[in-house]
Amino acid sequence: MSLNYFKPTLIAISFAVFASCSGDDTSEMAEVAPGQVENLVATPGNQSVHLEWNNPSDSDLAKIIIRYDGKTREVNKDQNSYEVTELTNKSEYSFLVTAADEAGMVSEVVSVAATPDEYVSAYEATEVVSGTYLTDGENQIKFQITIDGENYKRKFVSGSGFQFIWEGTLKANADGSYTKDVEYYGVDEYGNKDHVAYLLQQNVNAYSFEFNGETMFSEVAFEKIDGDENFLAGTYRIKSSTVSSDKESYNSEYERIATVTENGEYTITQDEEIISEGVWSNDDLLKNKVIFVKLKNRTFLHYTIEDLAILQ
Repeated sequence: MSLNYFKPTLIAISFAVFASCSGDDTSEMAEVAPGQVENLVATPGNQSVHLEWNNPSDSDLAKIIIRYDGKTREVNKDQNSYEVTELTNKSEYSFLVTAADEAGMVSEVVSVAATPDEYVSAYEATEVVSGTYLTDGENQIKFQITIDGENYKRKFVSGSGFQFIWEGTLKANADGSYTKDVEYYGVDEYGNKDHVAYLLQQNVNAYSFEFNGETMFSEVAFEKIDGDENFLAGTYRIKSSTVSSDKESYNSEYERIATVTENGEYTITQDEEIISEGVWSNDDLLKNKVIFVKLKNRTFLHYTIEDLAILQ
């Protein structure tokens, strides 16, 4: 899973701790404190902050100590990141990080600040991964999608055994979109084509992405066209055009617009008619029921994750 929050990098500041020594030239040298952590970065999330750093190279390094908001967390010496959770959104937190060795000596402090907020979890899209995908959601018809390079096949089997099939090619375009050229036909329970086939062409925003250890496939999603790419509020659009090869047998175009307010209220319209409305809460964001997928500087919204096709 590639999970990012796309926030500005927050630069860590180190503070030297000075110690004075007394005695003459024959006194024993004091133990040397370990080196400080380096390249400390804080990435704010939703009620969380993700900390990353480089550990010092001291051979007797024992642990990393993180202090914030009156709390102390200790991290194993082999670990170089930590997720701070249960924070309050829109409140700034300062994180003080030190390294400690086996003798209890502590390094210089390195500090960084960050402010969590209602950020939407974002996942990096990749090119379409070949394989067989199945949708398994409760909110839509279940499909089997098979992709082998540019070869594409989508199949729906009804309860009576009748099949609807879209079969052809799915070819990548330079802008990251795909063009789908398919034959659409039905197959009866005996394996015979049951009605006239259509040759269809459709432009889609297809991609794969990793989510909760699974490879997902999407070819229909709302693209954000207005608003901050890190937050839910804004305007989104799905624009689809599907035509038959003769331009007459089948011709379908539609545009859906989703508008989301600062408090998560959303309205989805098509041809200026409301087809869906409701509220996405911050709890939906925290539980990843609503996520973003990033594709070549474009942001896509997914809010029915359970209905996406999963690689088998």
